[in-house]
Amino acid sequence: MKPKHFIPVSCVVRAGLLTLAWLWFAGGAAFSAPMALEERDFTAARKVFEDKNYVTAERWFGDFVRQFTNSPKLPEAVLRQAQARYFLTNSAGAAQLLTTNLARAGERTDGYLFWLGEAHFQGSNFMAAAAAYGRVAREFTNSTHNLMASYNETLARHKLGDAARVVELLSQPEGAFQRAARLQPKDELVASGNLLLGETQLERKQFAGVQAALDALAETKLNAEMDWRRHFLECRLRLTENRAPQALLSVTNLLAAATAAGQAKFLAESFALAGEVHERLGNLGAAAQAWTNNLTPRTPPEYRRQALLQGIKLTLAQNQVTNTIAMLESFSAQYPRDSAMDVAQFTLGELRLKEYHAAGTNAAAGGANLLLQAVTNLTHVVTVFTNSALVGGAYFHRGWCFTHLGRVPESAADFAEAARRLPVSEDQARALFQLAESQSQLGEHTNAIVSLRELLAKYSTVAPIKATLLNPALYRLLRAGIAAGDLAVAGEAVGKIQTMFPTGEFADRSLLLYGHALDQQGRSADARTQFQEVLTRHPNSPLVPEAQLAVSRTFKQERNYKDAIARLDEWIGRHPTNALLPQVEFERAWLHFQAGNETNAVRLLTNFIARFPADTNAPLAQYWVGNYYHNQGEFVTAEEHYQRVFLNTNWPAGELKYQARLAAGQAAVQRQGFKAAVDYFLTIINDTACPAMFVGEAYFQLGQTYMESAQVNEGLTKEPWSEAITAFSRVVNTNSFPNHLRAALALARIGSCHLQLATKDPARYDLAAAAYQRAMDWPRADAATRSGAEIGLGVVLEKQNKPLDALERYLRVVYGKNLRADEAPDLDAVKNAGFNGARMLEDQQRWAEAVGLYDRLIELLPPLRETLEKKRDRALKNLRAAKN
Repeated sequence: MKPKHFIPVSCVVRAGLLTLAWLWFAGGAAFSAPMALEERDFTAARKVFEDKNYVTAERWFGDFVRQFTNSPKLPEAVLRQAQARYFLTNSAGAAQLLTTNLARAGERTDGYLFWLGEAHFQGSNFMAAAAAYGRVAREFTNSTHNLMASYNETLARHKLGDAARVVELLSQPEGAFQRAARLQPKDELVASGNLLLGETQLERKQFAGVQAALDALAETKLNAEMDWRRHFLECRLRLTENRAPQALLSVTNLLAAATAAGQAKFLAESFALAGEVHERLGNLGAAAQAWTNNLTPRTPPEYRRQALLQGIKLTLAQNQVTNTIAMLESFSAQYPRDSAMDVAQFTLGELRLKEYHAAGTNAAAGGANLLLQAVTNLTHVVTVFTNSALVGGAYFHRGWCFTHLGRVPESAADFAEAARRLPVSEDQARALFQLAESQSQLGEHTNAIVSLRELLAKYSTVAPIKATLLNPALYRLLRAGIAAGDLAVAGEAVGKIQTMFPTGEFADRSLLLYGHALDQQGRSADARTQFQEVLTRHPNSPLVPEAQLAVSRTFKQERNYKDAIARLDEWIGRHPTNALLPQVEFERAWLHFQAGNETNAVRLLTNFIARFPADTNAPLAQYWVGNYYHNQGEFVTAEEHYQRVFLNTNWPAGELKYQARLAAGQAAVQRQGFKAAVDYFLTIINDTACPAMFVGEAYFQLGQTYMESAQVNEGLTKEPWSEAITAFSRVVNTNSFPNHLRAALALARIGSCHLQLATKDPARYDLAAAAYQRAMDWPRADAATRSGAEIGLGVVLEKQNKPLDALERYLRVVYGKNLRADEAPDLDAVKNAGFNGARMLEDQQRWAEAVGLYDRLIELLPPLRETLEKKRDRALKNLRAAKN
């Protein structure tokens, strides 16, 4: 293909000018140039307009108006330009052009006004359109536009909903329409006017006028479209007059007229009216069938949508859920891109959700499938039909599906969208309620408060919502306020519950719940007030025993164990058969422990175990008894009680059994039963079902056991320090026990083991130092562990003859230089580091520094004041002697 050759514009212009000049001077022009150009341009614009090339016509007529400002054709050119704009749907531009030039329209004023009416009508400015048409109808009675203008004025008034004016304009004998109608009785506009008159009077229930309009049309030969409109009006009149049987007779003629007209819209409206007539007669099956005729490819989408809605309504009215679903599935398969698919998919989702709810407890087997199908249907609505009025409802129903499926984040997102999109309604209220529920489940309690407050603000005075949802919403607000730590919100909710629903299902429990929240924040007196309110306001509530127990616990919170015990003694007297009795007996024993009545506590715990051996607290009670004897130094008895915890096969194999076995091992170590202790710990280590935290602890205790046995030369193993290092190293193994709480301490113990072995192998000092350093650097090491490791490192440095470095380590502990932000010093470590540091200073005869260090230790360790003062005084004496 050869490339196109472009001639520069400047060359084209020059060539044109030369040609014109040659024609002019040569006498070749046979016409007057100005007149010829005007005629030529107007004719060209008119022809392109007649050929319906309105884009070009609008531009050429505009050029003509600007170039030939004094042309007699100017009014017509402006009118044509405005008409071109109208046909290009630029109604505002057309109206502006006509309005601006109306004063110079001359004999074309009626045309200007008519097309101004057309432009305004096209732009939906029906008031301005009616005014323009009205001027033509009343001021230009001889205009060719008169009949159409008078009819169009009524159309504009009809659009404005001014039915009275429509009837007046069309029916006044001397009005513009009737005058024009008498002059052109066979014009189709006359028949159209009578049809509009009848339709408008039907809307106003002026049935006699409707019949008169129909009678006026009886002798008129109508085209197919208007013939259908006449039959449609007649059928609607009979139906409106409650003459459904006669209307049914008219349906046959209506359908025939629709077929003759050949317009899908008419046929669709005819089937719709037939369905309405059958429904009025109670023939729901026939009505549904009539509407089904509109579920075809040829039916306009809006009528197909209406047919679908009516079909859904009618089949469900006959309780034909299966048929409804079948119809919707068929529709969805046949018209996947239909504009009514939102209705089909929404209803399918809604029906499947209802099926799930109807199934109740039997929903387990197929319930999930129903919910997933519903999710698919509703997702189609929210993703494909984003502007549908059903989107809010689709989010609402899908939110319920996700709730039932346990998919809380998705349910929260959907209820949020539903609440945002739904209008004020019961569904919106429930969406806000469920949104708050989902937010609470996700731990978003502050957001839940916002959702519930919106619900309460919008619906507190709406009777149906107040009756069903307001009380639960206030209770949820109470719970959300407590969970968010906002007791002001919780208190507000409790107050409203007591005021608005004093005998409601949440009245007593809300007081109890709020009281517990206050108690947990240390506001025991305020909490007690709430619990007393339960007893005062609701003396017959089943929550009274719990409230009385809660009163006792407020005293416990205040460490007023005497009153707490007295309340529990009173409770037991009042409720000897209550289901809470085991819990109260257990708690009473605990309170005696706290009050220092350990003998009574052990007696109560022993009785508790005997009376309630199957209670969930029985193993813990047994464990506490073991702890009591352990603390008393009766390690054999303690071990026996610990054994009862893990040997009792009637008690669940929970974590407490591992904890009891660990405690038994520690008791065995205390009685120097090292072999038994090792067996306890190895049993845990070799239990594949044991949680890692206990296995790690068992390894740590195993290492401790080897260390203890080595210190007393028990002869448990030939290399106890090495065995201890092996055990402690397992704790530090991050693959087995990542971030174990004992890891840092295990490292410090490894350092201590290497320190012991270094007496025979000096190379161990470096290993000890490295272990202590790792313990100090361990991210989760607490102050006590790091301080102990630092002291151990100081000892290693002393052994390596690095006194200055060693002293630095001890002083770092004493003066808190090794502490992290917000950490308190470990006083045992401060004491040990201080004594070591003071010893080193004294050894180096640095008496002044030793005195200063002792003064610091006296400040830090008041219980050791007497001992430290003696040491300080001795150092001070040596200082004075050194000076002398």
